[in-house]
Amino acid sequence: MSKPLRTQAMKPLAVALLGVLLSGCAYTSIDLAPPRHDQPWKNTSTLTATMAYQPAGVSLQEGHEYTLAELIDLGQRNNIETRQAWNRAREAALSVGLVEATFLPVLSANVIAGHQRSTRPSPLSNLGGGDRIRTSVEGVVPALTLGWLLFDFGKREALLEGAEHISFASNVLFNAVHKKVIRDVTDQFYQYNTARHRTVLAEEALKNYQAVEAAVNARLAAGVATRLDQVMAQQAVAQAKLYVVTSQGLAKNSYLTLLKVVGVNPAEQVKIATSVDHQLPAPSDPMTEQVLQKAILERDDVAAAYAALKAAEAGVKVAKADFMPSVFMGAVLAKNRSQFDVQDVPIPLPDLTNRSTSTGVLVGVSIPIFDGGLRSSLLSKAEIHRQEAENTLQALQRDALREIIAAETMLDSALQSYQTATDLVNAAETAYDAALDAYQVGVGTITMATEAASAVLLAKQAQVDAQSAALIAAANLAFVMGE
Repeated sequence: MSKPLRTQAMKPLAVALLGVLLSGCAYTSIDLAPPRHDQPWKNTSTLTATMAYQPAGVSLQEGHEYTLAELIDLGQRNNIETRQAWNRAREAALSVGLVEATFLPVLSANVIAGHQRSTRPSPLSNLGGGDRIRTSVEGVVPALTLGWLLFDFGKREALLEGAEHISFASNVLFNAVHKKVIRDVTDQFYQYNTARHRTVLAEEALKNYQAVEAAVNARLAAGVATRLDQVMAQQAVAQAKLYVVTSQGLAKNSYLTLLKVVGVNPAEQVKIATSVDHQLPAPSDPMTEQVLQKAILERDDVAAAYAALKAAEAGVKVAKADFMPSVFMGAVLAKNRSQFDVQDVPIPLPDLTNRSTSTGVLVGVSIPIFDGGLRSSLLSKAEIHRQEAENTLQALQRDALREIIAAETMLDSALQSYQTATDLVNAAETAYDAALDAYQVGVGTITMATEAASAVLLAKQAQVDAQSAALIAAANLAFVMGE
């Protein structure tokens, strides 16, 4: 077989072999997935070995007792959501600059350089020249080009308007994230202090039960109590101890939740200040319609939704502008330097060098005529987007009104519960003292004494819970009102 035939026969074989190799490489990537559906995947990658633990970036003062304001500051500086919202706001601001750049001309510098060499048989070989003619051409063309969109019937203005509204919405939502951090930290701060206070109440209740047990033991030693009285007192003490342990566990869980909201490493030992003993006001009258409407307009989500509606309206303008012509201008300034050389000819030719300069300015108009309904579809889509933005704004306003009324009702209910619980505490403490004194002098029963001690614990818990609920409800009311 001759060499050309062998070469021709080898080509299909090489193509087939290459296809097999490529298909094999693509198919083997299936090995990256789990091999079976009924067994967990075994991690054999070294990727996770390169991970490093990244603790929280906020340094804490050792031994310092952090107040609510300081915890809020830590939360705002260390919360991941605030950083993400900040980046979204920055991206939206940069989008405004991108649209503004379209109003300016685009100037670019270009350099084109090349070299071409060719060889062909010489028709003048019988005249004493070589049997081939070799030519070479090389050249450099530097150029400045300018493109400028002069007029587009308001398309860029509408794009800029929409970008500015989106940037405004991003800034407002950035503030909303900060307000949410403030509300969440405040909520968890009061819940943690309530859990701590419940632990203190559990310890006080344990002392009350132990006082009843001591009275039982004293009467039992005097022969005026029964073994049943002692067992009932011991049972009450054991239950109180169990409640102390349970309360301590709940307080620890609440502490960890507070650190999570603040964004502090849960392994840190952070001292938390106790909440200030606020003098709670009496329940007030419901807010007027004018106050409610003003609060709705000051909410960040409503303001962002309104900005989104304005951006959607700008999108409709952009879609309508696509139906109109656009006027543009182009300009170029270029210099050309080329050299032509011919070799192996009977008569030597000198190198030919050419230098030239060219300039040009063009003004054109682009008129859209037919696009298969693309622009009409985009316009319909933009109008639907505007309608959806309007519906979202109306829904948010209704939801905001409902949230504000619900938060106000919750605060009013918590204030009423606190007043009632305060009266209940006074009555329960009086009843406990009377029941204990009556048992000690032999005119009461152990059941009355233990029940009175339990009533004191329940009343104080209700008071603490109502006070915490009122403070949390006040913070939540401020949040839903946009303050």
